[in-house]
Amino acid sequence: MRILIIYDGKPGHLSQSLGLANLIAARTAQTVSIDHLIAKPEIKLLNRLLRRLSVIDHSIITWIVKQAYRADIPKARPDLIVSFGGNVIALNVALRNYWKANNIVIGNCYSIPSQFFDAQITMFGEENHSKNIASFVALSGISRKECLSLGKQLNSKYSNTRHWAMLIGGNGSGYEYTEDDFHHLGRSMAELSYRYGIKWLVTTSRRTDVIAEIILRKYLTHETTSDVCFYNSGENSCIKSIVGASERIFCTEDSLSMLSESVSLAKPVISVKPEKTSNQGIHRKAIDRMTSIGLIDPIEIHKLSTYQPTQFAPEKSYDAHLEDIYQQTKQRVIKANHVRTPVFMEEEITAQ
Repeated sequence: MRILIIYDGKPGHLSQSLGLANLIAARTAQTVSIDHLIAKPEIKLLNRLLRRLSVIDHSIITWIVKQAYRADIPKARPDLIVSFGGNVIALNVALRNYWKANNIVIGNCYSIPSQFFDAQITMFGEENHSKNIASFVALSGISRKECLSLGKQLNSKYSNTRHWAMLIGGNGSGYEYTEDDFHHLGRSMAELSYRYGIKWLVTTSRRTDVIAEIILRKYLTHETTSDVCFYNSGENSCIKSIVGASERIFCTEDSLSMLSESVSLAKPVISVKPEKTSNQGIHRKAIDRMTSIGLIDPIEIHKLSTYQPTQFAPEKSYDAHLEDIYQQTKQRVIKANHVRTPVFMEEEITAQ
């Protein structure tokens, strides 16, 4: 099976699509290849027009839509097209018409009728049609097996050391961090290190400003911290090895992508939030949902020093959610039956 992922270059959009593709690859009995296509419309203001044109199954119209994108469209026909994001949804539909392939959209369908998708995956099944699948967790493209392997390598550098991870973001998604917040974060991490005999593995991200990193450097000493990746210093991302090596994963709430990657490791995840937050909508609803079923344990930065480890016992595991998503996706695509070559085989591979 050949799966084509279309995305606009944003890592979060790729992560969810790749998460779905990897989910299918892990469970279907077929050999799966996954190709990536980065695409952006030449003129972003044409997005709405392109969406209207994409539903017209005519060779000339399809050619026009394809030409409107800055993309090197592959010649090989995929069995399944997957995309996430408004910048590429028109191309998803146009290529579905062009190749007569199955397709899936993750997130908003931007008023394109459901008949032009074989399945639509949203967090809570917001769209009221038979092809909509409620995921209840955000899909993640991170590989647990790869993370654990990299984590084992990282831990081998620090014999007899227990690690906790801290993934740090910054302002955005309705969250506002002050300098005082980062002082509290740094002091609390030091206190927790001494209290529980652990050392920290830390990474900042593109949302973390330089001032925050300067503040954190004062507290992340060799006595409390084993490894740090500072984004603004141009250091390579080490999130995979950090989450793989850690017993517990702390993550600031502004990044749903980092939280989803953390949850996918099936380890205790603690979401850390500042006092100033106006977050609403799907982001807030997703965090509340994962909290309610025990996948996330939230805490405010100003209370972080009081954190006490609890037993990790989610109501429903991340893997169980993935299995539900897979089975529903499989049924939607089989029912659509656009292609002669079946996208899913009768035999299944048991999830590892």
